[in-house]
Amino acid sequence: MLLAVLFFAAPIANAADGFPPAVSVWHSPLVPTAGAPVEIRTHALDASGISAIEINYWINGAPATKQCTYTTECVASLGTMAQGTQVRYFARARDTYGNWGETDNYYFTVGQ
Repeated sequence: MLLAVLFFAAPIANAADGFPPAVSVWHSPLVPTAGAPVEIRTHALDASGISAIEINYWINGAPATKQCTYTTECVASLGTMAQGTQVRYFARARDTYGNWGETDNYYFTVGQ
């Protein structure tokens, strides 16, 4: 009698993850107008999970950061701004293995 035994390898829970999260960021509304509220939103994905998201932004050169933990989405509410206000922003996310993924810098001017 021939006996065959199959072994299936289970994924190793602590296998090193060398890939950063995929991160996207955008502002809403797409064309901000004076006196209207503005938000910066980000979304991050990674197979190992997301442990932190940061939205870094500057309003007329003044820096600010919004941090969110253990979520795949984060929102920074900037409130209302005056005509001509300049905003620069980017987002980054860290996966559960400590890898960081980052977006490019984006810019907008209120009312333009």
